[in-house]
Amino acid sequence: MPVDLTFRDHIGVLTLNRPEALNALDHRLQADLEAALAEVEAREDLRALIVTGAGRAFCAGSDVKDLYGVSPDEADRIVRREARICQRLADLPVPTLAAIHGYALGGGIAFALYHDIRVAAESARLGCPEIKLGWSTPYGMSLLTRVVGRSKARELLFRGHVIDAREAHRIGLVDEVAPDAELMETAERIAREIAAHSPTGVRALKAVLNAEEGMGVREADDYECRAFRICFDTDEARAGIKDFVEKRRRP
Repeated sequence: MPVDLTFRDHIGVLTLNRPEALNALDHRLQADLEAALAEVEAREDLRALIVTGAGRAFCAGSDVKDLYGVSPDEADRIVRREARICQRLADLPVPTLAAIHGYALGGGIAFALYHDIRVAAESARLGCPEIKLGWSTPYGMSLLTRVVGRSKARELLFRGHVIDAREAHRIGLVDEVAPDAELMETAERIAREIAAHSPTGVRALKAVLNAEEGMGVREADDYECRAFRICFDTDEARAGIKDFVEKRRRP
């Protein structure tokens, strides 16, 4: 199957499984991703999702062979479907972690950008080489600019070059770098930290962070206060406050 999806201890692991093509996003992989995301969306017990790739790459982006000889309308349909998958991933109610090894290129780097946290193996190579094929990056550029800043995003996009994991970490494109053999262990450790928190609080935080990206400060503050009110009226919050106060009272 082009996508493997497993669940354990409230954590999901989604693996792109098209290693012979460096997990490039062909039509079948797109369809499997849509089905997998539907399953993830239906899991009320889920607290975090790790996404990675089988074989030598995280994701090599759009499958260029699918674009060969097609009309502009068909090419537009293909990349818009990829963009909707990325947006659907970003809209998941739980935090998502990209565990990146090998290549994350073009649509692959965009796919990684839609995750909440990105962990890269030392072997990872990331870049936006679409310009070398004669077209602009079809989606994810605004996210890249938000993550690494205007100047660095433009350099990556205009030059079309590939950077290593350490440089990606230096510019903020990835959040952590791990030895290759420890990539999944590192991602799972972070996922377990998240899963140990109040699921109501984590889901509320994810919803707030997503919703307020287009808001002004005052509107965002109001949204955050309303989310806090919902979280405060839960057993987890009451227990957390009680534990905190009682620990402070101990001699």
